Amino acid sequence: MARISENQKNVMADFFILNRKLIENKFSDSFTFEHGERLWNELGELLNASGKAQKDVKKWKKTWDDLKRTIKDKAAIIKRESLKTGNQPSTINLSPLESKIADIIGEVLISGDPIVHQSN
Repeated sequence: MARISENQKNVMADFFILNRKLIENKFSDSFTFEHGERLWNELGELLNASGKAQKDVKKWKKTWDDLKRTIKDKAAIIKRESLKTGNQPSTINLSPLESKIADIIGEVLISGDPIVHQSN
């Protein structure tokens, strides 16, 4: 199976920017589970038409989860590195696409909620 292309990652990111409720996963009268499934099917078709990677919706959902986890892990490394160096800029950076996806998934998912205190 082909790996997801940069173009497909961009298509995915742009789709989620336009359909933020889909990634929030909060259903209501105005955004139902069925509506979410229709959007995922639409996204799957767009992604399959945008590159060599061809997947069903379940696998595209897993791809999105993996992509989010990879970016979250990289952002955590960058944050740890900057804290070790007295808040000096990290030598590791998110790419423009990774930054775009980090903006989509939000700071709370990347760094944790600053209001919630973590136990040691």
